[in-house]
Amino acid sequence: MLFVMLGTVAIVFLIARVVPGDPARTLGGPDAREEQLDQIRREYGLDRPLVVQFGSYLWGLMSRGDLGRSIRTQRPISQDLAAYFPATFELTTVAMALALGIGIGLGVAAAVWRGSWIDHATRIFAVSGVSLPLFWIGLLLQVVVGYWIGWLPLNGRLQPSLSMESRTSKWTGLLLADSLLSGNWIVFQSAAKHLVLPALTLSIAAVCQIMRVSRTAMLQVLGEDYLRTAVAKGLSSRVVILRHALKNALLPVITVIGLSYSFLLGGSFLVEAVFDWPGLGLYATGSLFAVDFTALLGVALVFSATRALMSLLVDLAYYWLDPRIE
Repeated sequence: MLFVMLGTVAIVFLIARVVPGDPARTLGGPDAREEQLDQIRREYGLDRPLVVQFGSYLWGLMSRGDLGRSIRTQRPISQDLAAYFPATFELTTVAMALALGIGIGLGVAAAVWRGSWIDHATRIFAVSGVSLPLFWIGLLLQVVVGYWIGWLPLNGRLQPSLSMESRTSKWTGLLLADSLLSGNWIVFQSAAKHLVLPALTLSIAAVCQIMRVSRTAMLQVLGEDYLRTAVAKGLSSRVVILRHALKNALLPVITVIGLSYSFLLGGSFLVEAVFDWPGLGLYATGSLFAVDFTALLGVALVFSATRALMSLLVDLAYYWLDPRIE
């Protein structure tokens, strides 16, 4: 995990420095004089050689956990990440939960009723969901569900009139969890409604991937001899499918879950921009336009750490599902 994060930081640091743009010019404004720009470069260490800048950044990160200061917000990067990450984590986790429930359910149904209209419909949906861009799906849901039908809000994380009320309790930064812990049902309902469209949009591609792998894995398991033996013993179809077949088919599904969560983190950039969701994706997009290299490094570090952690959890889940793995 350490080497993955170090490699990510090195690559993003190099790319950010070769991209055209001057952070000092962004911070100083179009009317800043050259001596003012030189002062800004000295203050942020942008006048030093690239190797020295990278070494200084790594030393501060490893010795003090210092991620630097944002040029755009003028705050420590750690404060910005702490403020924006809970929104992205909430959105990604809810989207992953939707993907698991819908994807595994449809995959199992398609395998059990192989060749039926359910199987054909799920395969068409799987191909379509992977092919369609996330931002187009989000815009379509906004127009149809949010604007034409008017069931759900179009953007944001919470109704503006409730923003002050939601700040009364902030234990985790997750609106759904904090509102439940404080018993604030008004905030909970508003947060849940605002979360439906972006979470559903973000989950569609993961649903299709999990559904395809679940169907293939279930078809392989359903043809095993031990399942025919279980049926011959008189076990119900529900017990055979859910207790015996599904558990043995989950190993490849677990692998896709880890990859899908990483994909959801990357897809949150587009979804947060479409739905104006105040998370790390929207923060990174603003930092990119402001040529805020330090903020982009912090976001890349958080994303790489999350992905490495998910890979570790997937490896541990293998042992839980199959005790033969030591």
